[in-house]
Amino acid sequence: MASIKTPESYLLGDINTDGTIDAKDFQILTEHMSIQADWHTAEENEPK
Repeated sequence: MASIKTPESYLLGDINTDGTIDAKDFQILTEHMSIQADWHTAEENEPK
């Protein structure tokens, strides 16, 4: 399973390396997009 460490990370292709690009890969991609959005939201809400 691939993982992301920074908000700028992104994933493409056969993410879970099962040999096909399928709905499972799309699900992982959308979960990572949600995580990325959470990072940006947290950064915007940090006290200055």
